[in-house]
Parts: sequence; structure tokens; C-alpha cells
Amino acid sequence: HPEQALAFARKAVNLYPEAPWAKLSLLDALYAAGQKAAARQMARDLENSPAAIPEFALRSAGLAARDGDTADARKLLAQADDLRDSKYVPADVFAGLAAAAKDWDTLFHWLAVEQAERSTHLPYVRLNPGIPASDPRFLDLLRRMNLPAAPPGPHAGPLRRPKTAASVP
Repeated sequence: HPEQALAFARKAVNLYPEAPWAKLSLLDALYAAGQKAAARQMARDLENSPAAIPEFALRSAGLAARDGDTADARKLLAQADDLRDSKYVPADVFAGLAAAAKDWDTLFHWLAVEQAERSTHLPYVRLNPGIPASDPRFLDLLRRMNLPAAPPGPHAGPLRRPKTAASVP
């Protein structure tokens, strides 16, 4: 429900106007609700704001890449190690950028970094529709995390392993 997500994201920004995570949530909600122009403008505004953080530029490039313009995404991905040397940027941000740019080798590199860093975002990677779910590297990653290959349906509830006869009391 993109409109509901948009309402919650706006509320989060109103409650926490200085919080970068709230602004990034609103950016994603705008894009998901089909308000791509507004999302891209907000991303540019955030990227150029005095309180800009690296994630703002990366998210801006990611939105452009989703719409087919991958130049900035590829440039930032090439600079990823330098960016991480100067300021902490979570590996999942680069993985998302690589997925938006459809740069699969770079995506799987950053997913491996996420796993090595024990990213709390990594288990949700299979819910990203931009990731090639049939790629053997992705299936191997899910196996290593002990997750099923298929994402749950919209009403499947939380991610859990199915009960086996041995696990039922």
C-alpha cells in the first residue's frame, strides 16, 4: 500500500525533521507511490543540503538508475571504497545502488560485504524485486543465511522456517 507508506513516512519526517532515516523513508515512499519526479527532486535537494550525508547522493543516483540513467550510480560504485574510507556508509546502501544499476557482479560483492559485516538489513534482501532471484550466487547467499529461496506471499506473515516433525513439541 504505497499511499499508506507515504502517509507514515510523512508523519516520521514531521516527528523527526532532522533524522536522515525519516527523509530517506519519505524518498522511497514517494518513489513507490509513483511520484518519481517528486522523489528525484527531493533526492537532489537532500544531496545538496548543508546536512547532506553520503547516503543522500547514493540514493539520488539509485533513483536515477532505476529510471535507466546509471552513469552516476556506476561512478559512485567505482568510488565506494574511498567513500567508505572517509565516512561510514553501510554496505547495504552500495548493494541497493548496484541492484538499481543492474550491476550484478558489484551487487554480489556488496552482499558478501554485508554478510561479513553481519548487516541487519541482509535478511530482507530477498524482498527486493530488483535482485535476480534465480542467480545461483543469490540462491547460495540465501542458503548460507538459512532462508528459503522464495519470498513469502503478501499474507504469509513473518519470515520463519517451516516447522518440522522434530521441532513440533
